[in-house]
This record gives sequence, structure tokens and C-alpha cells, in this order.
Amino acid sequence: MLHFDKSEFFASLVTDLVPDEIKILNIFYQLDVKKVKIPQNFESRRDIYAIIKGLFHETNDEYVRALVNDCMRYNLVSGSPKQKEKYGREGIFITELGEEFVEYIFSPREVDFFC
Repeated sequence: MLHFDKSEFFASLVTDLVPDEIKILNIFYQLDVKKVKIPQNFESRRDIYAIIKGLFHETNDEYVRALVNDCMRYNLVSGSPKQKEKYGREGIFITELGEEFVEYIFSPREVDFFC
């Protein structure tokens, strides 16, 4: 029987994504999963591009959009109607796959050798 191996996909993403994209995914994870509050010096509405630019002092809009679009290409973040319904507001959010990926790269996994 054939099966998919998500860990192989995640391992290849680690080498495909640039460090700035990993940072962006971590921001989405902090906001959407950990429910970290947006600092007051940012706009009250949730504009992920403004948050990224503010945190990294990046002035190149095209670069920031390219990074987010690449994350969207792998379906790690999304602005789909499903995501908007899940979070009850407009914007772009981390997907379940994105959440799994961030947990994969930031949380060590133990292997049970005696199973």
C-alpha cells in the first residue's frame, strides 16, 4: 500500500525556503497559533505586510510580497475563504499544513526506537 510521507516534504521545504520565509512563517505561527498580541506600535488592523515590514524594517514591498507569495505557493499560509471563516476576519493566515511545518522545524521530535 502506498502512503504519503509528509516529513520528506517538510525536509525538502527546509532547504527550499529562504531564512526570511522561515521568519515570516514564525510570525504567522506566533499570531495565529500562539495568539500573541500585535504590539501597539503597529496598526490596529491585522495587516501582515505592515507587521513584517515593521518588524524587519524592510522597505521593499515587492520583496516582502514575494516571500509571502512563496509561502502561499506551498500552501503554508492562505487567504482562502476557509481560512477567513476559521479566523473570523480578513487577511492571510497560517494553514494547518503551515502550522505542522513550523512545529516540525521548531519542535524536536523524539523517536521511539522500541515500538
